[in-house]
Amino acid sequence: RKTTISKLNNTNYRVWSSKMTLILKQLNLWAVVEGKEAQPTPLDPNYHAWEEKDLAIKLEIITNLEDQQADAIKNCCTANAMWIDLRTNLNQL
Repeated sequence: RKTTISKLNNTNYRVWSSKMTLILKQLNLWAVVEGKEAQPTPLDPNYHAWEEKDLAIKLEIITNLEDQQADAIKNCCTANAMWIDLRTNLNQL
């Protein structure tokens, strides 16, 4: 069953990030977001599995953002980069 949370906007980063963290932990994807499960090189046999996890996280994050926030992170190449960018730009709001 898919968990539904309010989309991230300019005012709800702390609550959103707490909820998103729990969702990603429940999906066993948090290590990729944190960077603890580092991106392997494309020749590494684990690369495709990591890439699938990263894509799943990016999809989970991007579908839970308002359009303005989604547009702001569109150039991030990894889920970790998305997470850091959102935290850096919205955590103080």
